[in-house]
Amino acid sequence: MKKKLFLLSAVLFMTAAMWGCGSKKADKEETTTQESAAETGAQPETGSVEIDPDTPLWTPEETEPEPEPEPEPLLQGRVVVDIPEDFYEYLSPSGIYVTKKYPEDGSNIYIVASPLYGTLPEESEYTRKINESLSAQAGVVVSVKMEEYEKTTVDGFEASRAVYSYSYDGMKFRRTEYTVNTNITTTIAYTQVGSADWEDEFEASALSMRVE
Repeated sequence: MKKKLFLLSAVLFMTAAMWGCGSKKADKEETTTQESAAETGAQPETGSVEIDPDTPLWTPEETEPEPEPEPEPLLQGRVVVDIPEDFYEYLSPSGIYVTKKYPEDGSNIYIVASPLYGTLPEESEYTRKINESLSAQAGVVVSVKMEEYEKTTVDGFEASRAVYSYSYDGMKFRRTEYTVNTNITTTIAYTQVGSADWEDEFEASALSMRVE
């Protein structure tokens, strides 16, 4: 350690000595020049700088342009619809709406919100998931017949619309199901049971679909 400190001190000393020698040499040369000038009567040259009057002496630093404001985010929240007059919520707040003739007519509207699902699946994947879900609920294998499937939007948000039918325990069911992704995933299913016909009421309700 002492050796390293000694070497460091030596280097600093040598650098200072070099600067000192250079300074003395420069002083000596300057004195010789001044003496020569005094003997000849010549004036030492002095440098001059021309200043353009149109050039500002001080230029403010360039500042980066302010970033453009980000566009307003799309409305985010739950998806709601107008419920037909002949339906009411069963055991509020279940999200299940049944007919006033329930249980004679088991047709219903089901609205459920869940954490964001992600990208909505294609028709084949959607059909598979519906089959698995219905079979798990019924305890037997249930196969759906997909009649329509399309990707769409609701108030600018990604959505899908599926129309399918299936049979279970001697009953026929026909369902129109909407899935909408906002900051959550909302599923709205309109189900007709047996010979019931709520097509017009269900369509009018679906047309009122909006994001709040």
